[in-house]
Amino acid sequence: MLKKQMLIMALCLAFVLTVCAQKESNKTDFQKGYNITVDVGSGFNKTVLNHGHFCPGFGIGAGFRYDFHRLWGVSTGLRYEHFFAGETNYNIRNLLIPIEMEFHLPYFYVRGGVVLGVCFDTWVASNAKEVCNLGATLGVGGRIPLTKKDKLTIGLHGTLNNVWEIVYKGGSGNYDTSVTHSIKEGMPRYVVMLRIGYEHRF
Repeated sequence: MLKKQMLIMALCLAFVLTVCAQKESNKTDFQKGYNITVDVGSGFNKTVLNHGHFCPGFGIGAGFRYDFHRLWGVSTGLRYEHFFAGETNYNIRNLLIPIEMEFHLPYFYVRGGVVLGVCFDTWVASNAKEVCNLGATLGVGGRIPLTKKDKLTIGLHGTLNNVWEIVYKGGSGNYDTSVTHSIKEGMPRYVVMLRIGYEHRF
């Protein structure tokens, strides 16, 4: 339900911005083309409907965007995010593949889409670890020109994920790989991260 609400809100916001910016878009110098981006970020990961498991962390990523219209582009890439447990053994290490649609003006953007995450030995309990997640993304930010083809980007981005876990039965999977196991859906969580990056246009 929350993922659907995030996507509906993103689509509504993009529609309103498109209508409001239609006259201004005729003056913009945004043209069709390819862009590459790299960014770093910092934020937190929080399990939905759970007061615990609040984990700070960081992320790094590289992406590719194609602007097929002065106002619209589509992007994808790879991101690595790592969130720290603090006093618990709860750690999250994900490789993410986002696929997003972007609405943009020369100095402003809103983007949203879906993301697939593959977990790296992410233990959430003594007998369970995450294997993958699937979620919705939403981000808003701006671009500051450095040169004609280079920009500094800064934005606030969030994801809402459903996660799947391997649950080991009869012992801890950390030490006993012979125990039986099953895959179940875990508790959903959200991530909020401030990202700063560099963008080059071809």
